Amino acid sequence: MANLKVKERFYFSYSKIESDFLKEKGLFYITKAIHPSSKVCFTMWDRYEKLLESLKEFNQIHKVN
Repeated sequence: MANLKVKERFYFSYSKIESDFLKEKGLFYITKAIHPSSKVCFTMWDRYEKLLESLKEFNQIHKVN
């Protein structure tokens, strides 16, 4: 249950291209870390309107479904 609330509150990006795009939009991630199991770098973002709008724009540009 707590894990679900974390995923509702935060957005996790495992894509450098996506994270760079969000930073170019003037957004700031909360933290950058390495997933303990997969050893993949990710950034954690606060879910709010500007982030969601920027993600829609990113997905349109990069044709992500």
